[in-house]
Amino acid sequence: MFNNLLEASECFAGATFNFLHGFYRTALAELRTALELVMIGTYGTLYPSDKGYLRWKAGKAEIFGFTRCRKRLFGNLKKEQAKWMFGDGELLALTFQKLCSYTHAHPGAGYDTLWESNGPVYNNAAIRLTFLSNLSVHALCYLLIRLARPDFIMSEGSDILFELDWMSDYAPLVRAYTDLYGKPPKPPLRG
Repeated sequence: MFNNLLEASECFAGATFNFLHGFYRTALAELRTALELVMIGTYGTLYPSDKGYLRWKAGKAEIFGFTRCRKRLFGNLKKEQAKWMFGDGELLALTFQKLCSYTHAHPGAGYDTLWESNGPVYNNAAIRLTFLSNLSVHALCYLLIRLARPDFIMSEGSDILFELDWMSDYAPLVRAYTDLYGKPPKPPLRG
């Protein structure tokens, strides 16, 4: 898990750098990589002797990624481990699918769409998309870490990610937090 978290932290740093410089697609692609690394780390922590995981860890498996880990976790987890979150059509799958569109620059998910021009510009819709995706992926990674390490406690102030009721993923994030921590997060912040 440690190496995956170290690499994911670099992805978050790269996402922030690219976001601030107007390279939204690249920032979103970095978020996808961070989420995938934490998913693989979670799976490997829970199932360290899994043959597919060991092959991936040894650099011998080309295909051992997010979706395979998510589906295997869905098949193995208990209800109280936020199993629902790993299902097809649920928060993890939907977030990763959305981020994949930007990673692979599908039509409607390339720089031409995000910039609405031919160069890096500060487009409000792209800024909002990238910012909210960043918050959501951070929250999901904290939840995955908690699943892998049930004694994990978020650093002070990070629980704010679960108090932002204006985020589109607010309800499922709170549900997963409640499942994994055994209590709901603090009430939403009010301005």
